[in-house]
Amino acid sequence: MGGSLRHWLAISIISIVVACPDSIARIIYVDHDANGLNDGSSWENAYTFLQDGLSYARSDPNADEVRVAQGTYKPDANSADPNGSGDRYATFELISGASLIGGYAGFGEPDPNIRNIQLYETTLSGDVKGDDEPNFVNNVENSYNVVHISWSEGNAILDGFTITSGNANGSYPFSIGGGICNYSGGKLLLINCTLRNNYTIAGGGVYILYGENQTKIISCLFIQNMSQYNAGALYLYESSPTIIDCIFIQNSGSHGGAIFCYSFAGWPEDEIYSNPTIINSEFIGNKAAKGGAIYFRGECHSTLINCKFVANAAWGGYASGGGAIYEMPDFQYNYNNFLNCTLVGNTANNRGGGFCYYSVTKSALINCILWANKDGSGINERSQIQVGEGPRPPAVSVTFCCIQDDNPDDDYIPFGGLANHNIDDNPRFVRDPNDGGDGWGVGDNDDFGDLRFSFNSPCIDAGDNNSVPVDLAELDNDGNTGEPIPWDLDGRPRIADGDCNGSSIVDMGAYEFSYAYFGDFDNQCDVDFDDLKEIASHWLQKEPLFDIAPPPIGDGIVNFKDLAVLAEHWLEGATP
Repeated sequence: MGGSLRHWLAISIISIVVACPDSIARIIYVDHDANGLNDGSSWENAYTFLQDGLSYARSDPNADEVRVAQGTYKPDANSADPNGSGDRYATFELISGASLIGGYAGFGEPDPNIRNIQLYETTLSGDVKGDDEPNFVNNVENSYNVVHISWSEGNAILDGFTITSGNANGSYPFSIGGGICNYSGGKLLLINCTLRNNYTIAGGGVYILYGENQTKIISCLFIQNMSQYNAGALYLYESSPTIIDCIFIQNSGSHGGAIFCYSFAGWPEDEIYSNPTIINSEFIGNKAAKGGAIYFRGECHSTLINCKFVANAAWGGYASGGGAIYEMPDFQYNYNNFLNCTLVGNTANNRGGGFCYYSVTKSALINCILWANKDGSGINERSQIQVGEGPRPPAVSVTFCCIQDDNPDDDYIPFGGLANHNIDDNPRFVRDPNDGGDGWGVGDNDDFGDLRFSFNSPCIDAGDNNSVPVDLAELDNDGNTGEPIPWDLDGRPRIADGDCNGSSIVDMGAYEFSYAYFGDFDNQCDVDFDDLKEIASHWLQKEPLFDIAPPPIGDGIVNFKDLAVLAEHWLEGATP
């Protein structure tokens, strides 16, 4: 995922310390391959069913960590019923104050304590019969909620799991949160998890109710979750999580293909809002009737920073729209800020391929790019940002943005033009997205592009440094929450001197351009033999400064991956 991945560790450690009581910590082991005493005391003696491990941890006041080895675990199975009862109400209930950590090698491996969540995938599955087929076929008997939180006091950590095949198609509250249902406002730290192929009436992957500002979702993948109505991936009801370094791919619902954000604050005395903060995250190929990626309803006051939206689609008919974003307040205002976001190649059958603002919204777009978004009118200004009309029209402020309009060659520039520091020039991405000519999601010819900049992009050093938000999420873990956010979507410095004129100015969009990212190690604003010498002198050394291969292939070692990047940009440069 994005560059923030290397910064979440400190958050995890701090949360674990907070969760632990002043007592002797106890680790409980779970591994379905263990053949020892089955008491959870070691990998050899691990519980073979996760439900047994959780039951014991719940009874032990010193138990604050349950470690789970690779394999698949189902909520209806335990030592008393190893084949599973088929109970759809069975769920993995998280424990307040405890951590549930997956991805361990486990018993039988040379080092059972090695943890690698990709190599040692640990799956929590609601497919109790093991007969699911693609597109949610044969899922009628699946667990309503694979994971559940039923407490409001305390916190829990869920780290390193694939959570799949929940089917919350029952009566309320078993109609919400097929993957994870946080129905009581418990404080959850969700890290390094994949939510895949979960189905629900609302909130296919995760449902969060009354989450306040304590829930964190970090470095998670939401892929191909589905909701009959709202939020294919993540439903936020009067909750305000911090979401960092997450990817939402091909989730679907009727309102909000990826995220549905809702808060009912219709009366002055009711001041409960949804205030999510979403940082360094990607939304790719999600779809809904309204709000292909995100649907804001009611009093949602959100902030999105360094986020990318590509190939999301709103497929509804009349009055629908928002290929990427749809905003519809109920009584008062949405207050949503989009800072350094890139929206490219999103589509809507009706209105607003990028944004569709319905009414009374207050929204600010700063340092953003809206390009090649398409709606029923084609590709033009309206298809980038559709602003509703009426007695209470939206108030949308757009500054320091690159916005495609009807004719980039005339003097007109949308939303205040040069006075608001906007431009309508082609942003010159490394590679534009392309749906193959048959629409997104059809066949296997979709190309989501490379939305980093070519060296001659007009968006380089064209943003506003004063609008770069402060690092409240502590991405760099330096104790300074008053400094500007340090990273772009790639995890590289957010503000750089991209045009080599001696001034470091933030770029428009989610990515920052710098010749240093291509191999300009001597700060001469070109890539030449002097830079090649630098790579040679640090060859096979662990030198992050010279690790120019972009994530996720960068590995901190100077090797052929980095030499290939330098070769690709050989003799490129600029004259200050």
